[in-house]
Amino acid sequence: MAGIIINEDFENFMASRPMEKMTEAGLKEQIDNYAGKQVEMIVFCGNGMRAMFDSHVFEPLWKGMEELPDGRLMYRGKEVTDDPLPVKSNALNCKHLYENNENPFKTRIDYARSKGIKAGASMRMNDVHWALKPDFLMHSDFWREHPELRRAAYQPTWTGQALDYARPEVRERSLALIREYLDRFDFDAIEVDWMRTPPHFKPGFEEQGLQILNEFMRQVRRIADEAAARSGHAVDVLVRVPTDPDTARRHGFDVVRWVKEKWVSHVTVTNFYATTAFDPPLELWRMLLGDEVSLAAGMDINCRQNFDVPLGFRNTGEIIKGYAASFLHRGADKLYFFNHMDGNKSCMYDFTEFRNVLDCAGSVETVEPERRRHVVTFDDMNAPGTPFKGPLLPLKAGALNAEIRINVGGGTAGRDAVIILAADKPNDTMNVRLNTVCCTKCALPEKYDKPLAEGTFCAWRIPPEVLHDGDNVVEIEPGGEAFYINWCEILIDAKK
Repeated sequence: MAGIIINEDFENFMASRPMEKMTEAGLKEQIDNYAGKQVEMIVFCGNGMRAMFDSHVFEPLWKGMEELPDGRLMYRGKEVTDDPLPVKSNALNCKHLYENNENPFKTRIDYARSKGIKAGASMRMNDVHWALKPDFLMHSDFWREHPELRRAAYQPTWTGQALDYARPEVRERSLALIREYLDRFDFDAIEVDWMRTPPHFKPGFEEQGLQILNEFMRQVRRIADEAAARSGHAVDVLVRVPTDPDTARRHGFDVVRWVKEKWVSHVTVTNFYATTAFDPPLELWRMLLGDEVSLAAGMDINCRQNFDVPLGFRNTGEIIKGYAASFLHRGADKLYFFNHMDGNKSCMYDFTEFRNVLDCAGSVETVEPERRRHVVTFDDMNAPGTPFKGPLLPLKAGALNAEIRINVGGGTAGRDAVIILAADKPNDTMNVRLNTVCCTKCALPEKYDKPLAEGTFCAWRIPPEVLHDGDNVVEIEPGGEAFYINWCEILIDAKK
């Protein structure tokens, strides 16, 4: 069941390419970029608040915009630019794509299948990008004209302006778009993306939301079954939900029920945006969901150890391979890439390197022998009104030793590996252990992409046969004045 699913963001193709690429050939060229040996499915995101296609349910992105002779784009009396998002490029190219190609989704579906890749539609259930800018082109008239339908309009936050799924008119509108996706286009799957953007209920009403979304997902499954009967092939239902099962439930997502009732066949557990969570409870998810459902571990593009670190350091190929080896070892069936897109340079470190990832990261047999980095990040989500678990780093080493548990997946026997730490102050007396055994200080590895972390980076060689499959515990003994660990990882060299 191993494999890779790619989420193609609604803005990537249109916003990252020149207008002359808005053609059938341009669409096929992009799928060629993604066609790695282990890519099983591409889910094409077709909407935010508006649709990125000629929808009859959500207004198309280009509705209401005015192109001036001097090249400016106007909407509601204001100029549309490519700041803070590439909205101008996206809107213009989206419009021209549909002028040049009668059915871009059909082109994508047919060509993906010719490459042995399934094509799905990903629906963002509550996109609130720049919701505090009321005249933003991406906002729907429905959202703008009905502030009473928002979950907490009094909150000066994006998420406060999200629509409230307790309201029937909100659910009915979303179901209508799901129906349009599957009535008009021959997709292999529909993804219900609850991670863009939770929360979906008024504060304090998430528990009541469980039954509401249970009925919603039952209807999604019925719509998918009707589409399958028409097309003659299965139509899978995928969902994206938070990394932690309790957090998911306290957002109103009864994922166990969805699986038990066979309303969904693929579950992706994932962080929101700040980073990829290095320690998702995949074993617990597998116990809760059983073996019949496909479980995917989500990866976002950022790599951070806490919220205080600025955005800017992206997952490298070696870091992705580290996540992959760990996640697959721990029970994930698939990897799910979000914001890893071919054209958007702000969301990609090096696409040539990513192509190598697409050929090896989806299987333990091919990813385990690779050079890989197992970095300590954090879970960036909590349920409304619940304590935030918080990042592990920075971690104090003082009167008590600092301890950090890292799952490194399998295939570790006979491998050379090092522990890499960044401390907030130089310390020549610290002692570093792995699984109780002292490690030897050494030079940093060659070709090491240094992350964003304050302090001095140092490495310690792990003695032979000390590193083992699965969980390993790093211990840091300060040996003197206390200090803080700002970065921690285990780097495993390629199998010889």
